[in-house]
Amino acid sequence: MIAGKFKSYTSAVEYLFALERAGIKYDLTNITKLLKLTGNPHRNFKSIHVAGTNGKGSVSSILNSALIESGIRTGLYTSPHISDFRERILVNGKFISKKFILEFVNEMYEHIEKIKPSFFEVTTAMAFSYFSKMKAEYAVIETGLGGRLDSTNIITPVLSVITGISIDHTEYLGKSISSITKEKGGIIKKGIPAVAGKLTSVSKKILSEIASEKNTSVLFSDRKNFIEITKRKEDGFYFKIDKDSTEYFFPVIGDYQALNIATALCGLKILKENDGPDVSRQVFNKSLFNLVKNSHYKGRFELISKNPK
Repeated sequence: MIAGKFKSYTSAVEYLFALERAGIKYDLTNITKLLKLTGNPHRNFKSIHVAGTNGKGSVSSILNSALIESGIRTGLYTSPHISDFRERILVNGKFISKKFILEFVNEMYEHIEKIKPSFFEVTTAMAFSYFSKMKAEYAVIETGLGGRLDSTNIITPVLSVITGISIDHTEYLGKSISSITKEKGGIIKKGIPAVAGKLTSVSKKILSEIASEKNTSVLFSDRKNFIEITKRKEDGFYFKIDKDSTEYFFPVIGDYQALNIATALCGLKILKENDGPDVSRQVFNKSLFNLVKNSHYKGRFELISKNPK
């Protein structure tokens, strides 16, 4: 440990941000070393792994809030942040502590200087260490880039989720939907169930083949369009599930969110079928009401002023 290398939270975070100059490291070498040095904390909690070009932050946030409202101590790891670095790492809706960040950076400083990991690799190791220390039972982990060689893909989750797939990060993932799908499908693990959102027929075929090779299956949430939007407001919309008479409210505008809700519900269904938590519709409704509080869910068509709108 470098005692007193960083005297404050601010200086520690500035050091982390400086690591961004090292660029993106798209392999698992550095994260494997970092986690070994910290005692492989990712093995101390169950995880749900979420990848996708669009929607992964929304699906991760919905799943996180549903688990919290079910009485489960839950971690959430997302990126990027909007205004505060600590938004990336939550336990039961509360930011990672400044004290933990300062101590982690000080303790790992020598190793960081030697290994030369990226900003995201260090942040991932920090998140897993924090979830372990805080005794999280489940952690919802969002990938940073792609899937197969993303730093987060060191985990063995209880559920893999792929939201949507389109052209992104072509310098790392390839220039076609096929190659990008294969990279994101790399989070599917042997014998671990998977859920996917609205995808092209090409992506569905590739993911089904990957799942078959891994002796598992993938459930496509758009095969059954069971979310019906009934009323829209300035700050969200009401919807029904499976034509049930109950109306639910999602606190963010955008009809596309119906796809993310459907994917999250399919994920919760599979968790229940595999001895995971049983999230009732009543609890799910409460989790949407508390979505912003539990998951710090902001910045998606958020209404920030009414006059002027």
